[in-house]
Amino acid sequence: MDERQQLQKSLDTMQKNIEVRSIATMLERLETICRQLNLKFAAKMHASQCFIYSSIYYVEIKFNQEKESVDDCQISHNDKPPMVCTELIDVLNRRDFTEFTKHLEGLAAIYKIKADRPITEKAYQALDSLEKDLEQMAEIQKNQINDINNLVHRSPIGVLESRKGGHPMKLTFFVPPYDLLDLEQKLSLPLTVDVVIERKLGYSAQILLEDSREPKRLQSKSLIIVKQRPDGKNLAHFLEHNEQNSELLPACYVLQLTRPLPISLDLVNKIRKLTGINLTKQIDGQNNEPQSMI
Repeated sequence: MDERQQLQKSLDTMQKNIEVRSIATMLERLETICRQLNLKFAAKMHASQCFIYSSIYYVEIKFNQEKESVDDCQISHNDKPPMVCTELIDVLNRRDFTEFTKHLEGLAAIYKIKADRPITEKAYQALDSLEKDLEQMAEIQKNQINDINNLVHRSPIGVLESRKGGHPMKLTFFVPPYDLLDLEQKLSLPLTVDVVIERKLGYSAQILLEDSREPKRLQSKSLIIVKQRPDGKNLAHFLEHNEQNSELLPACYVLQLTRPLPISLDLVNKIRKLTGINLTKQIDGQNNEPQSMI
């Protein structure tokens, strides 16, 4: 590290430890974060607005100078109309820049497949289309499954949390009984959707995109048709991939567990046989097959 880089690192460390009380110091902190993440930063005159952006997406932040707060925050992907992100507004008003950094890292992770911009734009469309279909399925099951235990443990989706800023969509599929014990308060928590989400209980998986050596056919639009049964309940029917609703892309959908999950080798082999996915994990450059716990 040369002298200039060392100086910049020291300045960034100082900036990180300065208490943010004004819009001016917030802008300085945001600019520092962007530099560390290799993102671009631009602030308008009078510090009423700033942009954090890459070549594919941007985050627009609007400030209330009288209240020294953030009034609005919007995210735009691939030149599409921006969408308000209330989570980022809340994070910035709490001055939680660690959490804000995680959101920016999550936004960048969407586009980490090794391809040029037209392909990464299509990959984002594939992820967005899948998320919308999962949300539609979650809405159907919410209206048909009244028992929370069945909703979490026996439904196709589990408890769905939509993408929030840079945090991926999350599906909670199992809540162990011990997770419902509040040891500090010595209370037994009720199993409800709100409790699962607010306390981050149970085992869950995030919906992500990753590089694929072989092109995979990913959806480019919704694959769900909702039909009503004679009893009035809605039922989702799934369309097959074709040239009109999907594209071959150097990427694949991934379910990434948020915490380790013990699993039998027999089930691992069944998943591998059914999906054709190699479950060998690369660690320190070496292949590591799943190992027995016994």
